[in-house]
Amino acid sequence: MRGLPVEGVDKSRLKIAGAQRLFPEIDFRQGDILELSSSRSHDTVILAEVLEHVSEEAGNRMLDKAWEAVADGGRLIVSVPNEDCVPHANHVRLFRHDDLVRSLERFGSPRQIDEQPYKWLTAYVDRVEARPAHG
Repeated sequence: MRGLPVEGVDKSRLKIAGAQRLFPEIDFRQGDILELSSSRSHDTVILAEVLEHVSEEAGNRMLDKAWEAVADGGRLIVSVPNEDCVPHANHVRLFRHDDLVRSLERFGSPRQIDEQPYKWLTAYVDRVEARPAHG
């Protein structure tokens, strides 16, 4: 997209096939984020509408794995439906504004994007580049 390398990952073979039809120029792979090798090589990692489908424990493991893939100076972006969304049979947990930000605090200083439609919550956290220690 826009000349930048993009990679998409999803557990669902059907979702991957549909995405590949819509965006044939993108490298899509079927896989589980918890089983992917992470090399801190991605400028941006996005978890979009994932965390509401898993327990808090599983979601935290997914966030940790996603964070491992973010390069120095990169960004992790997470979006979830907010608690006021119409209930969905596949959602196992609900998020309020402060829940999403709190889930990212262990990685740095998350910021919520307030311009989102009322049904979605989006927040991001930047990985600050490591500075060499003086000694």
